[in-house]
Amino acid sequence: MLEVWLDPGEPIEQVPDSLRMDGYGVESVADHTAYFSVQVRRPLDL
Repeated sequence: MLEVWLDPGEPIEQVPDSLRMDGYGVESVADHTAYFSVQVRRPLDL
């Protein structure tokens, strides 16, 4: 599992969707006021 920290705005709006389109599992998205944390699981076929 990988945790990615993203800025508010365009990054948090675009990155989770892009990860899903590439087959990654987005396990959670948490708002930490100054940033968002996104927990990502790699696809099983990699």
